[in-house]
Amino acid sequence: MQDHTTGSHPRRLPWKALVRVAVAGALLAIVFLKVDFRRFGKAFAGLNPWHIVGAYVFYVLSLVFKAFRWHRLAGARSRATPLDCFSATANGLLFGLLAPGMYEFARTYALKLRARRPFATVLGTVVAERSLDAVLLLAMTFFVLVLVPAARWLSTAAALLAALVAVGLGLLVLLVCTRRKSVPRLEQVVARISPPLARWTARSLNDFADGLRHLGELKLQGVLTVLGLSVLLWASRALYVVLVFRSLGLHAAFGLALFVAAVENLGMLVKLTPAGLGQYQLIIVAVLVAFGVDQSVAAGASLVLHGVRIVVTFSLGLPFLYREHFGMTKLQDARAREGGRSP
Repeated sequence: MQDHTTGSHPRRLPWKALVRVAVAGALLAIVFLKVDFRRFGKAFAGLNPWHIVGAYVFYVLSLVFKAFRWHRLAGARSRATPLDCFSATANGLLFGLLAPGMYEFARTYALKLRARRPFATVLGTVVAERSLDAVLLLAMTFFVLVLVPAARWLSTAAALLAALVAVGLGLLVLLVCTRRKSVPRLEQVVARISPPLARWTARSLNDFADGLRHLGELKLQGVLTVLGLSVLLWASRALYVVLVFRSLGLHAAFGLALFVAAVENLGMLVKLTPAGLGQYQLIIVAVLVAFGVDQSVAAGASLVLHGVRIVVTFSLGLPFLYREHFGMTKLQDARAREGGRSP
């Protein structure tokens, strides 16, 4: 049975890859359909390379702050160091670029090996990270839309999304707080539709509970440290966006850059195309146009922003790939053993 599955996989993979490439091409066509290439070329002609170098540095700094925050969430019982957290993150970025859905699993598995703790425990710290960032992103979205004028459709859509996420987080917290009774009941209900989905739902809720437990174990000093590192993380991401804008002669408000940093993070959680090509450009252009930026300049900014992310991914991922001795086959086998668990 295993040989049959392995043998059939290569026949499916090219079709999936072709579909993703076709989707990327279609999205890029939508982005560049109304672009004035004279203005587009003029923006690139005045590109300031030092601003790009600065953007690269601030993006790397955001990953450094992310690693220190993750190390703090892992707790004193973990044997991992901040360097281990940074290395795991760099590997996750690389494998997430090469294969959809691999970012969180790769970095969780890498830290599991370094920390010598169960996969579910490390996964709980990742869920704690995501929970904290979800709250921060909701707050940033609200304040930016209040302070920076945008198109009405974007404000409405963002408000609806923020409300849905807030309600969803509230329901999750309620389920987790009463999980001894509510999770088994929910699993029984979902099992009538799909037993695998029921098992995944129960496992995900337990992972979310572990994440909240990690946040709850922090003392006041730890909470303040995590919050401070989160502020530094997102400020660095916003400055990376600001410098890319400046490199193209676009002088945008810091609030808009912060909003773009939040949107690019949320929009790329699930990659539909190879390396997010086309998907990333569509998201960034839609946001910038809604804030009154010319579409030609917005298209250029989306390409440069995406380019910096990819350069950071490879320049950090390849050296740390050697440190962890990973390969795609090893990760796929590990993911199969863990039941495909990934936040």
